[in-house]
Amino acid sequence: MNFRKQFFLPMLTLAFLGGLNYSSIAASSHHTEQASQQQAADGSELSSFTLKKGAKKRLINKIVEEPKTDPQAILSFIFGVCSIFGALLFVGAIFSLFGILLSLKTLSNIRKEPNKRKGKGWAMAALVLSIIGLFFQVAVIFFIAGLF
Repeated sequence: MNFRKQFFLPMLTLAFLGGLNYSSIAASSHHTEQASQQQAADGSELSSFTLKKGAKKRLINKIVEEPKTDPQAILSFIFGVCSIFGALLFVGAIFSLFGILLSLKTLSNIRKEPNKRKGKGWAMAALVLSIIGLFFQVAVIFFIAGLF
């Protein structure tokens, strides 16, 4: 591996994140390619730079990826909103059923893998909106039937 890619690129990344002092970059730039190859052969790491206070935690937070919002939670929320507005067009019950089923499935997935998924709030809101949309659809049907 090229010396620049192996050594300077990670250091510049750390410097960009605000984790290195300028003096540590200048001091570590005196390493030669032979020294880095020897360290790579020994299995030791290049550790001649020092991190600023708190930079290690920021770096670890950047490396360790936070859980992403589950797309199914957002989709179930969309179904919940569509169930309320779709009730006026007599398709709200379909959206409500899809919203309820998908939000329950999403909540189950989030409970199983809380470190990999998030979006419990989206799924709960979708469940509530879908239930409200289903009741709204039933109310619209009874209102229309009462007129005739």
